[in-house]
Amino acid sequence: MAKTGKVLGQMLRERVRRVAAVLAVELIILAIYTVMWALHRVASSDLMGAGLFGIFAGIASFVILARAQEKVWVENRWRLVPLADWKLYGVSTLANALTMAGAWLVIWLFDIGLWLIDGRRDFGFQPQIDQLGATMFFLVFMLLVLSWSFISLAHMLSLVITDFLPDLRAKWLRGLLTVGIVLIALRLGGWLFRGMMCSSACSAST
Repeated sequence: MAKTGKVLGQMLRERVRRVAAVLAVELIILAIYTVMWALHRVASSDLMGAGLFGIFAGIASFVILARAQEKVWVENRWRLVPLADWKLYGVSTLANALTMAGAWLVIWLFDIGLWLIDGRRDFGFQPQIDQLGATMFFLVFMLLVLSWSFISLAHMLSLVITDFLPDLRAKWLRGLLTVGIVLIALRLGGWLFRGMMCSSACSAST
């Protein structure tokens, strides 16, 4: 357990550092917009629009973490860790989930800060989380976790299953694993997407 915790801590430090760099860029952009708003160079609506940079920060963070998930299987420093493949896979996915959850929290706090800056509250939105927002948040978060999981699942399974097989059989089995995992991923992704659409439709009907 100590080894697993140490590996998790190392992965978290590296991934948080990379995602923090993205969030720092967003913070700089928001600071510039805030100063311009204070000098009456931009309107409150423009300041609210600056908060949309959080979407790009979230996308960039997802890509960074997806690359980190796959690097676990191609970089020697992780492959040489005395940890079972399934544990290494689970720790990597957990590190991604914790890092992204922290990034979303920071982005949400940025939005709250933008909303609180203007005492007139004329942004036209409130960064609150209601039942629909919480459901959408959960579904989107699960979709991200599944995406990271499936990115390297075929790689991990091929290492575990095909280590003792001849090269030709290993190639065929890796291909079948990849196809099977892609099909499962599409089904699960479709289920989550339908869940998000249903949540939106139910909210609109009420």
